[in-house]
Amino acid sequence: MNFASRQSQGVQFEKVTSITALFETRNPFKMPRSFVLPNQPTRYARSHTFKIKDTKLHLEIDYPNRAIEGRVIHSIEPIGKPIDFVELDCAELDVSSVRVNGETSQAKALADKISIPFGFDLKPGEVAKIEVEYSGHPRLGVYFRGPTKDFPERKPHIFTHGEAEDSHYYFPCYDAPNMRSASETSLTVPSNWIVISNGELVEQPKEEFGKKTWRYRQTVPHAAYLLSFVAGEYEIIEEEHDGIKLEYVVPPGKAEEAKRSFGKTPKMLDFFAKATGHKYPYPKYAQATVSEFMAGGMENITATTLTERTLHDARSHIDFTSDNLVAHELAHQWFGDWITCKDWAHAWLNEAFATYFNCLFREFDLGVDDFQYFMHTPTFENYQEELDRYQRAIVCNRYWDPDEIFDFHTYEKGATVLNALRGMLGDDVFFSGIRNYVSKHRNSVVETFDFREAMEEASGVDLEQFFDDWIYSPGFPEYLVSYTWNSENDLAELKVEQINAEKDDVPLYKTPIKLCFAFEDGSKASKRVSMSDRSTSFVFSFKKSPLNVNFDPKNWIPKKIKFQKPKEMFLYQLKNDDNSMERVRACEGLIDFPTSDVVRALGEALQEDKFWGVRVEAGRALGKIATMESGEILLSCATNKDPKVRRGVAIGLRGTAKIEDERLRERALSTLISMLENDESYFVRAYAAWSLGFYKEERAFTAMSGAINQESINDVIRYRLFLGFIERKDLRAVPLAIDVLLHGKWHLGRAGAADCLGGIGKNSPEALKALLEARSIPDHYVRKESALAIGKYGDPSAVSELKSWLNQETTGNVRRAIRESIYSLENNLEEQERSAIITGELEKLRNETAKLVAKLAENQTRSNA
Repeated sequence: MNFASRQSQGVQFEKVTSITALFETRNPFKMPRSFVLPNQPTRYARSHTFKIKDTKLHLEIDYPNRAIEGRVIHSIEPIGKPIDFVELDCAELDVSSVRVNGETSQAKALADKISIPFGFDLKPGEVAKIEVEYSGHPRLGVYFRGPTKDFPERKPHIFTHGEAEDSHYYFPCYDAPNMRSASETSLTVPSNWIVISNGELVEQPKEEFGKKTWRYRQTVPHAAYLLSFVAGEYEIIEEEHDGIKLEYVVPPGKAEEAKRSFGKTPKMLDFFAKATGHKYPYPKYAQATVSEFMAGGMENITATTLTERTLHDARSHIDFTSDNLVAHELAHQWFGDWITCKDWAHAWLNEAFATYFNCLFREFDLGVDDFQYFMHTPTFENYQEELDRYQRAIVCNRYWDPDEIFDFHTYEKGATVLNALRGMLGDDVFFSGIRNYVSKHRNSVVETFDFREAMEEASGVDLEQFFDDWIYSPGFPEYLVSYTWNSENDLAELKVEQINAEKDDVPLYKTPIKLCFAFEDGSKASKRVSMSDRSTSFVFSFKKSPLNVNFDPKNWIPKKIKFQKPKEMFLYQLKNDDNSMERVRACEGLIDFPTSDVVRALGEALQEDKFWGVRVEAGRALGKIATMESGEILLSCATNKDPKVRRGVAIGLRGTAKIEDERLRERALSTLISMLENDESYFVRAYAAWSLGFYKEERAFTAMSGAINQESINDVIRYRLFLGFIERKDLRAVPLAIDVLLHGKWHLGRAGAADCLGGIGKNSPEALKALLEARSIPDHYVRKESALAIGKYGDPSAVSELKSWLNQETTGNVRRAIRESIYSLENNLEEQERSAIITGELEKLRNETAKLVAKLAENQTRSNA
């Protein structure tokens, strides 16, 4: 599943504001950075005394009443010893009958389960057929969509979403990832609807009494959460690739958008087959889009469900691509569906693999420069949740709801750790290990040790410490690196300090790090070093002083780094290094040297560097240097034909807000307003909107508030407008944010509005009221951000409302956000109470001291007399 829609839907968090800020932890909750809150339970994989060999599910859809009638037949076989009953997960369904091998069973409803006695002992090797008939109005698992006030053109449709454990809200099943069964799904729907489900269509549906029944058969076993269907008024675009039937299922009239969004699917299939050593393991692959989906996409076996927001027009395609989302979900067909984590504590084996294989496809499709920069972008490098909310080990079994595990640690951080493993082992060994892992564990459930063992078998390397450090420990290294040249002895010295080693359970990372020295004659020298202590010095003898030294030049190691070396090295690196990632690092390093030669070099990179990521980072660096000269260079590039250069300019011009020269500042302000109002690129407009928030001039606010109704792909403009309003700290934005939060159309803008209210609305009761009202908004992203914003708002009086919300909330990651805010606000209240007690004690002490001083003075007077 792609919850990380910040990447897939075109959102990227801004980098930290300065190099030194790399080592500053922003923590708006003022809470321990541990993921574990009070009373947070420990979870283990479920045990089961039986297995389901086959599942046959039939549903009839009553769309007008948002209801279902169902019948499910499970073929049950005992494991190990005879059994005389089974328990199936079953929530909020009205069960009308239960039969075992055709005979009525006296089934008993339990809390979210149904207990089914057989009336006989079922022995290992024997199979019983359990049939359950039921009906219901599902709150979870099945979702009904259709025309709304904001979207009157939307066609009626329904879809399922079972991950993590919501399938039992629409059919009784074993709802955990460590059991796999084949399945057959039949769906009776209106005759003008089509149905997409798992596996192959068994036969063409025939119309009867205005309805059709569609029947699909999935022979490769899978977990219950991967069973799915999408049904409604749709158009299907079909093609075949290498014997695989491909279906792109979109609303009528969206064929061109479908080709734009899904056009690289065949290329991805070929790449993943080569990378894993195994061809796509099923005869069909469908991709169906739905409205108001709760994620970017969901990798249901052979039939991925995607948000309709991934469909985009030609203008959006200037900046936006569906490739990341499409590749992520397709990679899941191997990692997640064919090979499934046995327990959600090991969810990174599903999600980090899909995330990293998306990155690998980018490397194959767009080149190594794009791959390295994509791995470096803020979503990957800043680990936003890890810095702002908590840190945890990637493998973690402490949670209330499995949804809590689907965070940046499971996705992006896990992907960077896979990249670090690749860097340590080398490509040949790494991909040999991946192919060994897939061969050994295809069509089965796995835990992290299975992957480690497969990689050790392929490499001959003991990986226990690597996995202990990167997978079972929280955090990542934060390095302070300094370089000096000893001209007397011709020695190059690098002092490397991991400043966070052995703090908050963060280990001293000993993964080998590559160093690369460049010399005047064009030669290079590479060294590999490992940290032996928190602070370690490395000394190398060379005949001549190096022109430059790179630390981890291919960015294999997930890290924060401040590299202290001469300006001339950074300038050489920016101009001459053939590694785009090192040129990006040079842009960041040169911010500390706001001299004219640096500004000119960054200006040249902004306009001429061959890789767009370097051009963007050069613009960002010029903005942080914030001199007259850097401002002039940025303005001169504001109409560059490359939208990515203009994006870099829009980011950089926020620095011009700090320049005292009024004329230059006014020109920069006018340029940003023009970008916001006129640029063809939605993303240039969005970054211009954000940068305007750094200007305190009134016309900046006027332009920003005037753009609040601009529509854009995935609402990127409105989202960044609210980031700008947060930067301004202008209370006039509060009513704008309230209106968008409660009445907006798109989740990203509404989530940004919630964040804005938590950040600047602290003295506005209306802001808190709106955030609490957001509990009724259907979109869980918006509810989650609203819950977190209440914690930032900081008013302990909201705790009782939050506890009421928690009892009613149905989505796990929203419940997590509510718990975090409750914990934060209760801690704040305790701190206030402690502070009040201390203040009272101090006041009492001052009064007693004053009395004592007066008495001493009186005694002194008497003594003198």
